[in-house]
Amino acid sequence: MSTGSINNKSVQLASRVPHEVAELLDATRKEGESVGKFIVTAIKNEADRRQYKKSDENHLLSDLDDTLKALKQIESIGIKIGSDLQTLVTTARNNIECRQRKAKASSEQK
Repeated sequence: MSTGSINNKSVQLASRVPHEVAELLDATRKEGESVGKFIVTAIKNEADRRQYKKSDENHLLSDLDDTLKALKQIESIGIKIGSDLQTLVTTARNNIECRQRKAKASSEQK
C-alpha cells in the first residue's frame, strides 16, 4: 500500500482491491456514506476486533492459570479432608470396640 498526500489530520492511502470487494463495498455502505468513511470505519472495526481477540486469548490463558491453581488447592484440601476422615473413622471404630468390650465385660459380671 502506498502513501500519498499527508496533512496534519490524515494521510491519503491508495490500494488495489478485487472487483468483488469493491462491489461489496458499494452494496453495503449506507446511503450518503462516503467510500472514505466506510473504509475508515471498517479499518477501525477490524483493528478493534483483532485487539479484542488478542486480549481475549490472553484473558483465556489467565483464566486457565487461575483454574489450575484453584484445582490444585481443591486437591490439597481433598487430601487433607480424606486424612481427617480416616482419623475420625479410626477413632470411631476404636470407641465402638472399647464400648463393646465394656458392654461384654459388664454383661459377663452379672
